[in-house]
Amino acid sequence: MTYHFNMKEIDILLKQWIPVNTIIREKIRNAIIKHKMESMDLAYKAGHEAGIEAGFEFKYKQNTNEDG
Repeated sequence: MTYHFNMKEIDILLKQWIPVNTIIREKIRNAIIKHKMESMDLAYKAGHEAGIEAGFEFKYKQNTNEDG
């Protein structure tokens, strides 16, 4: 079973489950954010690799804010 929560919903649940200890709640929240970001990075990388395998040519460069 997969659940999709945004961070506002996760904060509400954490406050319900861990109402007193804000240090532990913050550590759990940071772990959730880290896992979510790593999952997004993996999904982006997999999508990019699938696009290359399918023959798409990506014509973009990383924005370094030097040239906009």
